[in-house]
Amino acid sequence: MSIVSTIASISLRGHSERVDMYSQYPDESQFQLFGNLLKRAAKTDVGRRYGFGNQYNMGPMEFADMVPLCRYDDVSDVLAEAPRNRSVMDNNELSVRDVIASYLRRNPDSAIFSGKILLMGGKDYFDKMPFWLSGNCIYESENAYKEDVACICGYPSNILVFLRRVLGKSGRQNIHEVWPNLELIVCGGMDVSPYVTAIEDVVSCPKLKIISTLSGPEGFLAFQDNASDGGLLLMLDNGIYYELIPEPELQNADSKAIPLNEAKLGNRYALVISGNGLWRYVCGYIVEFTSLRPHRIRVVDNIYLFSNAFGEKISKNQAAKAMRSACMTTGAEVRDFSAEPEFSDGKSCGRLVWNIDFTLPPNDNDNFVKTLDFELRRLNEVYNDLRFKNIVDEVSLK
Repeated sequence: MSIVSTIASISLRGHSERVDMYSQYPDESQFQLFGNLLKRAAKTDVGRRYGFGNQYNMGPMEFADMVPLCRYDDVSDVLAEAPRNRSVMDNNELSVRDVIASYLRRNPDSAIFSGKILLMGGKDYFDKMPFWLSGNCIYESENAYKEDVACICGYPSNILVFLRRVLGKSGRQNIHEVWPNLELIVCGGMDVSPYVTAIEDVVSCPKLKIISTLSGPEGFLAFQDNASDGGLLLMLDNGIYYELIPEPELQNADSKAIPLNEAKLGNRYALVISGNGLWRYVCGYIVEFTSLRPHRIRVVDNIYLFSNAFGEKISKNQAAKAMRSACMTTGAEVRDFSAEPEFSDGKSCGRLVWNIDFTLPPNDNDNFVKTLDFELRRLNEVYNDLRFKNIVDEVSLK
């Protein structure tokens, strides 16, 4: 057993049991965490404003009545500082331990610590690895094919394009010939389902396992703990308290949230989170529950995003601004617009194809497209990075 494996077995001791506890006893886990959050925040500005110091007299219902819901524009400054937020970092490291411990329990013969962990991209939250594992981590580079990679973490779109480039660089037939010990790919930041088949074909290894996670600037929220269930297990004891807004309620000015234990199968809810410096933040994810004990979810929409098929995270506001610039440049007028992903089997993952209802067409279609793409790159750093790395191609019109 390697030194890292030995340290891992000691460090992860108890994490599987912890996951079991908040899976089997969700109400108790969330209630205890709720009280701890109020106690720790009692002397902050928010805590003093809403009386968190009297946490023993404030239950979840009183908390929901007293503290208003907030949305992205209200907390954008807090989210921008998230990578340097100590509680977010603690949440991410604790969550990574839970993910690893859960995987190792399901796969006791795993050898992921015998090889390298390849971290893709710098804008996600996969790089919050435990300190004892950081020495095993490497980052995306032209020479990564020379390493013995056992695990890859990143956006599935980035991973797929990088794997294709590794094949070209190595001259091998498949990734299994390059990295024979690759056994695990951990994906997050977007829906992995459009990429699973393509990744499996490129890797061509029967023992490969692909699992999904849900993470963002607000912290690490959920992970796939069961290969036979596509749902993601909510992490109920990792520093985040959850509430739910039934989707029909979202349009109401006085939207009311319900506690997690009132969730029902078949309904769609907006996730509301408290923790990591955020209080009753409607984080944007629209979810459905695939099971209620344990609480597993699947993300079906995002109220803030216009498009995220490739991990681009283009907001509705950014899409509208880019469209206005393209219209001003080319004299076009638009009644409505939408975009859908066009996936590719080539060097890139595809492109965004825009369906636009013009009331007045542009005087130059090519210029319209180039302006639209340029503005999206200017407004959205993640999309610009994807375009720069040729993970996605220039937008097109339908």
